[in-house]
Amino acid sequence: MGEKDVNEGGWTVVLLRRALSTQVNFNRGWHDYRIGFGSPDTEYWIGNDMLHALTNGVTQVLRVDMTDWDGESRYQEYSSFHVADEEHEYSLRLGTGSGNAGDALKNHDNMLFSTPDRDNDTHKSRNCAAKYGSGFWFLNCYFTSPTNPLLSKEKNENGINWNTFNSAKTTLKNVTFKVKPAMCYRG
Repeated sequence: MGEKDVNEGGWTVVLLRRALSTQVNFNRGWHDYRIGFGSPDTEYWIGNDMLHALTNGVTQVLRVDMTDWDGESRYQEYSSFHVADEEHEYSLRLGTGSGNAGDALKNHDNMLFSTPDRDNDTHKSRNCAAKYGSGFWFLNCYFTSPTNPLLSKEKNENGINWNTFNSAKTTLKNVTFKVKPAMCYRG
């Protein structure tokens, strides 16, 4: 997708992570991830109930923008993004991916949402959300971790990572997830 379409608007930011002097704590339970937390002025998670509402009726495109600590920016887009309701543990469904960051999120497709107090991942012996101090659609445990703690530039699986951006698990500085109705998308 061209930068013109990205800059034309119509996007709803659903996850915002960035380096600030005071970070929002993403190590939260099911309830907080359900209703959302943080602020668009700082960092935030829009909430799984809102994600379901946004993605339930109209097909949404997902765009993930990310920047590493050296200033390199990349993106990944998904032709569709759907989050089920709470009864279905906010399971994730993704369409086809494209972009220059690599398709790390596709490994989380069809996963249920997990938090430190609700383990829905496929790991047999640990709760991935508790281990990494965040909520997400963990697999066994992750290929991307945008809700992990924001750390300085370092090789650390406990920080924000997108494994196909940097396979050495060097942490990222900024990550934004945003959605737009597919009918308004000109990618």
